[in-house]
Amino acid sequence: IYLNVRPDIIALQEVSKRYRAQENNLFDLVSPVYREISTPAFNRAQNNSTPLLYQEGRFRILHYGYHFFQDGICDNSKSITWALFQERGAGKRFVYASTHFIHTSEDGRMIDGDQAKLVCDALVRYYGCPVFIGGDYNCGRLSPAYRHLILHGFLNLYDLAPNAPTIKSFHPYPEWDDEKRAYVASRTEADGDFNSSIDHIFYYGKEEWIPEVERYTVVTDENAKIASDHYPIYVDLVLHN
Repeated sequence: IYLNVRPDIIALQEVSKRYRAQENNLFDLVSPVYREISTPAFNRAQNNSTPLLYQEGRFRILHYGYHFFQDGICDNSKSITWALFQERGAGKRFVYASTHFIHTSEDGRMIDGDQAKLVCDALVRYYGCPVFIGGDYNCGRLSPAYRHLILHGFLNLYDLAPNAPTIKSFHPYPEWDDEKRAYVASRTEADGDFNSSIDHIFYYGKEEWIPEVERYTVVTDENAKIASDHYPIYVDLVLHN
């Protein structure tokens, strides 16, 4: 999927030490095109579960960092990884961040949202450029934690997109097929629509920097159904800073 779509930046979640140690993991498979931003992870596992990968030929990395959520639950996998990108040639700068909010507590997600705002505030003030933060927020558009983010000034790029898809961004887990000796797409159809999606890409920054979103896509092909219980989402946008 990633090598076909070729996004400039890939934001991942739930990347464990165990997964990183496997042969032919995603990092190896996309390595001809993508490079991971290697930042220390300040958690007990000392593993970055929310990594960023990027096309080195497209960008220079000026700075990068990591924030481990302090929400009272301290799941090692819940964090923010960010980087300051500069386009080669055009010279425009922006921050992109990968994040994952806690799944077990709405109160915990509210705290994660407060900390995400503090991180994004600091990035906007220090670097003077737009911030984009995407990932698995474990909350749908009608939830208190989502509304909390909107009140904090986060703008969902979905709401700026023409002809945005209505399908939600996750689906039942793939199932093991004994005869094929492989995972196959679940026979259970996903219920709900995009209001119950828990994967989002937000903009944070000045009003005059709000980008133009040319396309917002939920990748729903068969490979996406087999690889994960989440569909990849991506945006094509034009920067205005």
